[in-house]
Amino acid sequence: MTTPERPIAEIYNEAARAYDTHLSDSTNSPLHAYYEKPAMHAALPELENPTVLDIGAGNGTEAQWANRELSRDVDDTAQYM
Repeated sequence: MTTPERPIAEIYNEAARAYDTHLSDSTNSPLHAYYEKPAMHAALPELENPTVLDIGAGNGTEAQWANRELSRDVDDTAQYM
């Protein structure tokens, strides 16, 4: 096994920024904006004040959505992960 030239977190953060740039404009990914994301949100069960843990899920927009719509206890502590 070899060690990468750059730290894994740096590589992941770079990918997360690119993901954020791509998905922040719905014209870049209308399937995601108008089909996948609404379908995913609709599929979630009704829970009363759930605790949400967002792990390695891109740019944190789902954690922000969960905090706003589902819960007040969301853990999304990584800078970009």
